[in-house]
Amino acid sequence: MSTPMIIPVPDVSSIQRIHQLERALVLSLDTMQLLVERLQAKLGPGFLGEDLEQFTGATTAAKLHEEVAEIDRFLSDGHQPKAIRHFHDVFGHTWDEAHAAIQQWNHKSPAEKLLSIRLARYIKSLEAERGQ
Repeated sequence: MSTPMIIPVPDVSSIQRIHQLERALVLSLDTMQLLVERLQAKLGPGFLGEDLEQFTGATTAAKLHEEVAEIDRFLSDGHQPKAIRHFHDVFGHTWDEAHAAIQQWNHKSPAEKLLSIRLARYIKSLEAERGQ
């Protein structure tokens, strides 16, 4: 068995490093989703409980696309305050974070929007589990 270690990466900008860390987190989430789906297939529906069922593929993908579409609708209808409130309420971000996220929303690709929602949902679920 190998021991993981952090290897310093020279001359990488902060933005590049953040993208690398986000990519590593997404790969970890993908692995966890695969594991949960296999456990559910072996142990049966309902065995895992709600906290782990959120990682099953169909549910997660549908919810992510729904959230992105809702924020897109608010913004295309000219309801930026509703989009900010939604981001704040659903994902537990501070008002400043919600404002910043929505300000950048239309500059993101569909894949980046899904990633933003996926990471926000994951962080919120972890914080809720820990009572934060």
